[in-house]
Order: sequence, then C-alpha cells, then structure tokens
Amino acid sequence: PSLSVPRLATLTGGPHADTDGDGRPDLVEYALGENQDPQFHFTGNSVLFDVPIVANADDAIVTAEYSTDLIHWSPGDPAQDNGSLRSFAPPAGMADAPRLFARASVRLR
Repeated sequence: PSLSVPRLATLTGGPHADTDGDGRPDLVEYALGENQDPQFHFTGNSVLFDVPIVANADDAIVTAEYSTDLIHWSPGDPAQDNGSLRSFAPPAGMADAPRLFARASVRLR
C-alpha cells in the first residue's frame, strides 16, 4: 500500500510582494486563491460576506472585518465554513446599519 500525503500550499514571493504584477499581494493570493474575490450573499433577512479560502494554506488566518465609516473596523462573526469558502456575518448592532462595508483580512500564524 502507498501512503498519500496532502500537499501544503506554498507562499511564493513575500507577504507584501506582488510577483505576478496583478495588484494583489502574494499573501492574499496564497490564502484566497488567485483571482478569487470575496462576495456578499443574502440568506433570509441577513447578508453574509463569503471569503474563498485555500484549504491547504493552513498557516494563513483569514477573517472578515466590517465598518460603517471605513475608519473603524470590527471583526465579523464566523457563520459557515465548508473548507473552500468561509462566510461571516456582520457583528451585532451593525447588521441594520444604513451603510456597511466589509473586507477580508489575511495574516500568517
């Protein structure tokens, strides 16, 4: 019998480098996948922020942050994770804001 070992994702370049010149830092592409964009989706009366993730980039921490003014940011509440997509809900008190912004945050462990 043979033993199969899952291959880990590898960060090329540096966290802040953009080795392929597409305007996205290497760390973001390593954690989210190349040319993958977070998106919103509606479920019932709530909106979730879906962030694609590379499952074997396990040393990358991917979260979401929300803001009503683009100055003060709060962590999103994890809602779902299927291994390739992580969904976040707005923090309590922000879901009904007239204007709501979200961004993905990526850092290494």
